[in-house]
Amino acid sequence: MVNSPAHYTQGPPCPGCGRTIECIDVIAGRVWTIGSAMKYLWRMDLKGKPIEDLQKAIACIQHEINRRTRGRA
Repeated sequence: MVNSPAHYTQGPPCPGCGRTIECIDVIAGRVWTIGSAMKYLWRMDLKGKPIEDLQKAIACIQHEINRRTRGRA
């Protein structure tokens, strides 16, 4: 399913309403590099390639470190 694949809807329930918290709920409004890193960490154990997802998260974080080091924060 394109809009709600299983690895997107495996989050914990919202304490207030009980709706499943999705990764997009957590990353909305963040710098894309940090949001992408969070996305990879969120679903790393759900897609069968946790090491690859950890490496992707590291790459996103390194990109953000480089951006901030160059003074573009």
